[in-house]
Amino acid sequence: MPSSSVYLVTGGAGFIGSHIVERLLARGHRVRVLDNFSTGSRANLAFGKDNRRLEVIRGDLKGLATVERALRGVTAVFHQAAMRSVPRSVADPLGANASNVTGTLHVLVAEDTPVNQRLAQRLLELRVHREARLLGHRLPALGLVEFGFAVLIVRLTAHATSLPVMAWDR
Repeated sequence: MPSSSVYLVTGGAGFIGSHIVERLLARGHRVRVLDNFSTGSRANLAFGKDNRRLEVIRGDLKGLATVERALRGVTAVFHQAAMRSVPRSVADPLGANASNVTGTLHVLVAEDTPVNQRLAQRLLELRVHREARLLGHRLPALGLVEFGFAVLIVRLTAHATSLPVMAWDR
């Protein structure tokens, strides 16, 4: 990791993210943090208060333009931002989806190049099929990651809420 590189840490004001930020700064790197401060705290970044190599962007992964701005000139991303609270996720499933799923997709596809788009799709596809296998589900072999992802989300929601499983689950 060259010291002239810029690293983005999403959720960098959280517990884990702030430790990544601290380590990167200690190694002489420039670090950009993107955090909405819903659970993270500026106090977690107190070590970098006067460090010119630290840039903090208050923003949310749900905004693609915000993610694109945060990714400009970045060498690598340490993606730590998420709604990790199970009670909050259960109470606000749409918010959890927006933060955890849509936000992650924004990080993956923010730079609109064919290589990045395909990489993002393949990573999501691998993740979806891996998670489905861990849960004992088989996804339709259609090669459409978006459909497979939607199927997985519906199945997980049905399982978590004890709703009847859809016909194509058989």
